[in-house]
Amino acid sequence: MITLFALFLAAVFALFNADTISGLLLSQQPATQPAVQTVPSALDPVRIETSNETEALLLELRSRQIDARAETVDWWLSAVAIALGFLTLIVVAAGFIGYQVFRSILEDARGYRDEAQKTLVEIREFRKGAEEVHDEINHLRQSAVDDPRDSTNAAEYDQNIEHAAKLDTVDSQPVNQDVAEAQRLQREGDVVGAIEKWQAIARHQEGTDQQLAARAWGAVGDLQAQATEYLLAISAYDEAVRLHPDAPQWRFSRGVAKTRQSLYQDAVEDFGEVIRLDPSIALAHYNLGVIRTRLGYHEDAIADLNASLRLNPDHARTYVFRGICRSNLGRDEDAISDYNTAIGMDPEYPLARYRRGISRSSLGRDEDAIEDFNAAISLNPNEPRMHYRLGLSLLLLGRDTEARESLEKALELANQDDYSDLIARIHRAMNLLDD
Repeated sequence: MITLFALFLAAVFALFNADTISGLLLSQQPATQPAVQTVPSALDPVRIETSNETEALLLELRSRQIDARAETVDWWLSAVAIALGFLTLIVVAAGFIGYQVFRSILEDARGYRDEAQKTLVEIREFRKGAEEVHDEINHLRQSAVDDPRDSTNAAEYDQNIEHAAKLDTVDSQPVNQDVAEAQRLQREGDVVGAIEKWQAIARHQEGTDQQLAARAWGAVGDLQAQATEYLLAISAYDEAVRLHPDAPQWRFSRGVAKTRQSLYQDAVEDFGEVIRLDPSIALAHYNLGVIRTRLGYHEDAIADLNASLRLNPDHARTYVFRGICRSNLGRDEDAISDYNTAIGMDPEYPLARYRRGISRSSLGRDEDAIEDFNAAISLNPNEPRMHYRLGLSLLLLGRDTEARESLEKALELANQDDYSDLIARIHRAMNLLDD
């Protein structure tokens, strides 16, 4: 580029010199002299002829010189024009090639950007929203709500039996031979015989001893609930409530049965009535909080769970479900604090470790989450969601081989039950490994 520019300047300089030299030569022509009176001489014609020839020769030389300069300028201008034309072709070709390369790079960059955004959205969806709390609690519902008479925790069981025994002491007066017979059949496992006996007692005592009749219908409801005949149990509890509306026990039991049957709004009403009749029943506040968690009323659920903890601060599950509410409100650090408390009370409670793993994963602490998921799986190895969540955290850390193993295990377990939504999510996660 610099060389071509120098050539162009040289050509302009040569053109300028040619015009200058021509001007100088022409300016050197003799100026018209004023007439001088001379004496004519015989030599004057010769002088005049010689002067004319000299002038013509000078003019010829000047003309040739100008022509030579013009040819030089034309040559330089042609050379510059050719060089500029060649340079233009180079610039155009380079520009076209550069444009094609830039467009290709831009298209590739857009493709990479779109793919990265798509992958990021999928990972975020799997991390935070792949498993809604409603689905999760729905599949764990059989162990989520505490019935005072079938708790698996010894301390909770004793406390609940004590509360139920006090109500039984009031309702069982007088204890007659028919009641003793019904209790014997119940202890011996004759469920059908016991139900028939309690029904007979209820019909016989109605109008005479309303409390005993209510207790008999409550016993029928308990036996049917144990047989997972929740609709029949609800009907029996309805009779008990009708006969003894001020006894919280039957409303409590009916609320549990309605929860098992997924009649959550009706269960909310029952537990609300239990609390109105006896605000000191901690498990009524707890169950109400769990149901409201399922319904997505997390702030209300936290208020219920707080009330339960004021009455019974040693109930691990209450901390877990408060943690679930806090997590769903985006307060994962507070949720982890609740899970830590629950684990301190019951180190072998798998739901506490599992939920802590979810909150840790939401905060990007996937190494810690993997530790929690593995601990939860060791306590409950047949829960597919735990294997699924473990697979997601491994996938996010790029540990694809381990992630595939966890997701395949989750799929194997999910196929053994009704986990259609979870199965779809597992397949989506596995597709990320295949891409």
